[in-house]
Amino acid sequence: NDLFSHYGSPVIALNLVKSRERKPHETVLSNEFFNAITYLNQFLPPQYQIELISCDMAFVNKTKDDCVMAKLSDISFKCLKKTGIFRSYNLSNGGSYQTGVVRVNCVDCLDRTNTAAFALGKAALGIQLQSLGLVSSPHLEFDTDTVRMLEEVYEDHGDTIALQYG
Repeated sequence: NDLFSHYGSPVIALNLVKSRERKPHETVLSNEFFNAITYLNQFLPPQYQIELISCDMAFVNKTKDDCVMAKLSDISFKCLKKTGIFRSYNLSNGGSYQTGVVRVNCVDCLDRTNTAAFALGKAALGIQLQSLGLVSSPHLEFDTDTVRMLEEVYEDHGDTIALQYG
């Protein structure tokens, strides 16, 4: 209810908990998280149902054809297409509002959470820069000053949260 009241719909849960393990630990939590969202969705109208997207980063890392950042980037752009981003009004492109939220879920792994948050932030920044007419594509390259500065912000953010955890 809190997420809906603050951000509206959709609420997207990006689940980073492992879904494939030899000896199930995180997998148990991942399954229960899925069950909890399924349970909640039965009480919500279709337009307000929580969308669950899972990304087992350890599994993606083990595959030859895919890399974690590419996968998270794809997920981020799909999510932001659904939620939108805030863009103040200007004559060339009008304005827009964010009408939903992405919530990242993990098990005591700040690195996974921060990596997913960075991917979402990088995608949002690219969309914002494109809407301002500063770049032609929202897909920002990693070897740019802009993305390096954004990485530093998320690294500092992760370090600060780690200190709070400690």
